[in-house]
Amino acid sequence: MKKLIGFVIAIVMLTTGCTTGSNTGNTNWDRIIDSVDGTTVNFYIWTEDDEAFNWLNTAIKQQLKTKYNITLNLVEAEQDEVYQSLMSDKVNERAVGDIDMLWLDKAEFQEYKDAELLYGPFVERIYNYQRMMSLKALDNMYMEEVPIEGFAVPFNQSQITFYYNEDIIYDAPKTLDELLSVAKVNEGMVVYPDPKTELGGAFLRSVLLNFAKDKAFVESDLTEAQLRELVAPGMAYLKELTPYLYGGGTSYPESEEVLDKLFADGLLVMTMSNDFLHAYYMTGDAIYPGGTRPFVLGEASVGPKDYMSIAMNAKNKSGAMVVMHELLSVESQTEKLRSRKYKGQPVYDIKMIDQVTSSAIKKAMKKKTVIDTIALMENRVHDIPSKYHELIYQIWKETIFGPQTSMMDNN
Repeated sequence: MKKLIGFVIAIVMLTTGCTTGSNTGNTNWDRIIDSVDGTTVNFYIWTEDDEAFNWLNTAIKQQLKTKYNITLNLVEAEQDEVYQSLMSDKVNERAVGDIDMLWLDKAEFQEYKDAELLYGPFVERIYNYQRMMSLKALDNMYMEEVPIEGFAVPFNQSQITFYYNEDIIYDAPKTLDELLSVAKVNEGMVVYPDPKTELGGAFLRSVLLNFAKDKAFVESDLTEAQLRELVAPGMAYLKELTPYLYGGGTSYPESEEVLDKLFADGLLVMTMSNDFLHAYYMTGDAIYPGGTRPFVLGEASVGPKDYMSIAMNAKNKSGAMVVMHELLSVESQTEKLRSRKYKGQPVYDIKMIDQVTSSAIKKAMKKKTVIDTIALMENRVHDIPSKYHELIYQIWKETIFGPQTSMMDNN
């Protein structure tokens, strides 16, 4: 009987995201929930991702209306217009504005924060943030290298995922040393995209972060000499790997489509994608081999993250926090795992989630061609800031092709 009661409680927690209504037991948060009944939140967004907009404007809008009687009003606007509007409000001391929430990338976040156009810090007031996010995690401390300081909340992320053909190699390489062994045994059947591409860059930085701690790239401004020293072990590994790559490591696929074709044609034993559902679609469309399976490589992998902030003079700050709370709910975060359209990984800190949440994540998308989400979350590290990417790419070219390559490119 006790087991049955426990099972029923677990199901209720999953279906409600553990936080529906104003009965969380957190008095301050319950008051915020009660205060937003019947209000509207204006979320200003300028993403080119139509699926993200549609997800927010359908599923999330409905959840907010049903659970909290909040109307989510998505406003498509140019970033420059929004910035100028908030600057005008600040100059004219307009205490209450039209903008509640914003979707900001790193450059925009820094610009808005430096101009004091954002409200905060506020993240510790959000109940689901308290429960499943850590202020000590680098992804929550920094947006790339820009200190967040409680002024932004993440709601989506992606991450590089690896795939292998189990009909050719029985076990996936779990470490970089094992990858080197696979490349030697299957010479010419392993490759990664050109690091100037988004996917190739993610692979390169993931390798580098297997040899250097992620915090070393964000806690201080690095000189070129310091950066070269940090990436040297990872570059040495890639140099050792090079002779065994497809084409002898003389050229690298310049798009994911080229990489897909090589793998689909049986010329590679493994491939990769920034989309954790990529192999699921490709095998379903009979493009990838039927033996395609996902795996986690090494001890570090990277990917982008999306963040939200609140305007300094937002009319409905409490409503904005409830929207963020709902976007961090188990329901919202696991829905993205099942979506063929707007998809992404949960943004939770792996050490913060309980067994019920972990189980819900594992069950959300359980397919042979889809990576274990928890394993991928455990492998995530903070990415190297973009201000270092170009120099890292130049160092990679010097390492793989020789110093004269970079000299020729600079002429």
